[in-house]
Amino acid sequence: MECGFSDQSHFIRCFKENIGITPLKYQKLLK
Repeated sequence: MECGFSDQSHFIRCFKENIGITPLKYQKLLK
């Protein structure tokens, strides 16, 4: 996912605000 985030923690924070869970949990749901 290319969104132009400067660091990972910023991306994770935005991801969690939009989707409600961390990217790691989201990844586990997809598997």
